[in-house]
Amino acid sequence: MKERLEEFVNTNRQAFDDEPVPAFIWDEMSQQLDQKRKPARIIRLSRFNVWAAAVAMIIAGIVIFLIAENNQLKSDLTASQQRLKQHQLELNTTTNYDQELGQFMQIVASKQNQLSGIRKEYPSLYQSFTADINDLNEEYKKLKEELTSVPEQDQILDAMIQNLKLQAELLNEQLLIIQQLKSSKKNKNEKATSVI
Repeated sequence: MKERLEEFVNTNRQAFDDEPVPAFIWDEMSQQLDQKRKPARIIRLSRFNVWAAAVAMIIAGIVIFLIAENNQLKSDLTASQQRLKQHQLELNTTTNYDQELGQFMQIVASKQNQLSGIRKEYPSLYQSFTADINDLNEEYKKLKEELTSVPEQDQILDAMIQNLKLQAELLNEQLLIIQQLKSSKKNKNEKATSVI
């Protein structure tokens, strides 16, 4: 429809242009335009206002930066605290293992001192017993060397404690055999003296 109107106006342009627009129409349009036009509001900024706005923007930027930096520091601190707790837990675990290892080592050393008392009385038995203990000691030394090179230390520490427990049990068995031998020898001596 719009196209048809434009076409009509274009074809009859000369008929429209030959008569001038009456003056009262121009006056009426001018009055309507003046009523619709509102005076533009002009905001004048003094230098002080410009500086105040600039300072406010800078302060806002600094505050935003500090908040972001504070959040980063908090997350770094939290991560550091978690690493510290993990390290303390590992230290406590290692300390517990060290205490347990120390206790078993004292027991083994005490039993080995008791065992050394039969060296003169039963030399071949003593050599046999110490050979068994030396085998376990060699395994213990290997585990101890492996402890420094392996990241999974809990398993190695458990194996070391197990080795010391085996040594203590073996020494107990050996001391029991020695007691039985001494008891048997004492009984034979008592029977021999009672026969005489």
